[in-house]
Order: sequence, then structure tokens, then C-alpha cells
Amino acid sequence: MDLDIEDNIYRIINGYYFIELNNNIYKVFSTPLLIKQRANALYNEIIDKYKFDTKSWLSKQTIDYLLIRDNLWNKDKSNHCELLLKQLEKTKIELYLKFIDPVNRKNCKQLIQEIKTKINNYHNDKYYFYHMSLEGYAHSIKNQFIIAHTVYKNDELIFKDDWNNIDISLLDSISSEIYKKNLGLDEIRYLSKQELWKSFWSASKENVFAPPTTQWTDEQILIVNISKSLDSIREHPECPTEDIINDSDALDGWMLFQHDKTQKEKKKQQLEERLGLKNNKGGVNELFVLTDNKEEAREIFDLNDNNIKQDIKEIRKVAQSGKSVNWTELPHVQRDMRSAQKELSKRLPQ
Repeated sequence: MDLDIEDNIYRIINGYYFIELNNNIYKVFSTPLLIKQRANALYNEIIDKYKFDTKSWLSKQTIDYLLIRDNLWNKDKSNHCELLLKQLEKTKIELYLKFIDPVNRKNCKQLIQEIKTKINNYHNDKYYFYHMSLEGYAHSIKNQFIIAHTVYKNDELIFKDDWNNIDISLLDSISSEIYKKNLGLDEIRYLSKQELWKSFWSASKENVFAPPTTQWTDEQILIVNISKSLDSIREHPECPTEDIINDSDALDGWMLFQHDKTQKEKKKQQLEERLGLKNNKGGVNELFVLTDNKEEAREIFDLNDNNIKQDIKEIRKVAQSGKSVNWTELPHVQRDMRSAQKELSKRLPQ
């Protein structure tokens, strides 16, 4: 990631940074809580004042019509976007599970980037007309208000509350520079894993910033929460390697894998309790559950791991062939028998 580590970590710690524009240096402070409150109040005031104005801004119904007319957003694209999000999760899990394979790692990283780009393009299309709505207008005024109260030159605010006399050209230029230097989630996750930040974090943990937390900036809150999460991951009994921790996509895959594992275990326990199998001592390796509920059937099927799911698919394939097959002739039973024979041969004296 092309990011100045020292400059941005010091920026987060100090709560401000500098931008240069037309040979002038401006100091940009993170938004204080009071300014956020006033900005939100201004946003709500604009919405309330112009909510019945149907001429100056596009209504939601008009925007929805234009999006469909121009093929920017519709139900099919919404469904496809959801599928992409699910594919993104699956690819991150695959990246984690096969992280040590350099070829698979490269392919997964490439696919993840392609999916992220597609999702981002969908997002841009969906909100293409947002700036022409009342909400979009109110949001732009809210941002202008924040900039007017957080950008300084020579220790003085460069903008005033008088919106009629504000230099729009300068405001737009500064807004553009601020946008370029924005630190998103990916950037702060990256910074939280750097040795410079870890040295501050290890020294004082949550006390790295002065109390109270209500005075912390958004960036400070985010990097502390991320750092606390990383500490918890390193204490986990199935903690991933540092290589995986340092790769945000692979780490996402690990967390998704652990979440799925936990959810499956909970559902398994609930199923055992419902069927009275919680204290079963029979040592049953395979359990078949009959249900005429498709949703319940899907949930039960998902409790199996990938190997068992593959066994089930093979059983279905044999069943669909119409041939009469003995249970011991099924592919997965044959594999288990061969494995048992190999294990037995190892134990017998030569």
C-alpha cells in the first residue's frame, strides 16, 4: 500500500494533518464532537425546510426511475451485488485456508480485487444521482460546514459562517485535497500493523490518547478498536500466523471461517438438544435426519464439513444412477476402509 507510514500515524496521534495548495499550507483538524453535532443539526434543518420542495431536487421515485431507465441500478444488479458480496467472503476464506500456496494466494488476491472493483462500480452507479437529491444537497452543505470549522491557516479559520461570502472555489479545492488524504478502514488497518504504531500501542494500550474517549477523533477510535481486535486474535487458541494477520483479506477469511465454525457448532448443539441426542453415548459417526422443511434441510446440510458434503454429493450421484449398490461399495465408505486397512498394516509386526 502506497502510504506514508510515519506521517499518517503521527497524524492520527496528533489529530490533525497538513495540506498544500497553491503554495499555501493549511492545517486540517479532525472534526470535534461539537462540530459534528452542529453539522448534523444543519443537515436536519435543511431536510426539514425543503422537504416539500419537489422542483429543486429529484425525488426518490424519480431517481429510481432514472436509474432503471439508464440501466444503472435495478433488481437484477442488486441481486448480483449480493452474490458478489457472498463470493468475496468465500474467496477470503479460501485465501486463508490455502494461504501457504503462493499460486492460490496470488489468484485469490487478484479475484478479491476484481470483486471489490465490481462492487465499488455498482455502488457508484446506485448513487449516481444522489447529489441531485435533497439528501445529497444537505450532505454537501454539512461537509462544507465541517471544513469551514476545521481548516486553519496561520492558526486562524480560513472560512466563516457567512455562506454568502464564502470562497466556493477555494472550498472546493480544499475539499478535493482532503478527499485525497482520507484514511479509510483499509488504510487504518494497514497502519495498525506497523511497528511504529505497535510501539505506541504496546506502551499504553487504550491510554495512548488522552481521555475522555468522547474527545477522540474517528481515526483514533478506529485504530484503537482495530488494535484491540488484533490483540484478541493473537490470544485466540487457533490464532493464525503473523503473515495472515498482516494480510487484511486473509485475516478477514480467518474471522469468517471462525464465525461459520461457531455458528455451525451452535446449530449442531441445538439440533442435538431438539432430537434428544445431546447425551448420546452410542458413538454414532453418521446421523440421518428426516425433514420436509427445505429451510431446515439446508441448515442441517450446512452443518456438515466440506468433506462430508462431497460424500453426500457422491451418494446422490450413485442414487441417481438407478443402480443397486451395497453401502460398503459407496466411494466414501471405500475410502474409509482403505484408510483403516493402511492404519492396521502400520500396527502389525513386519
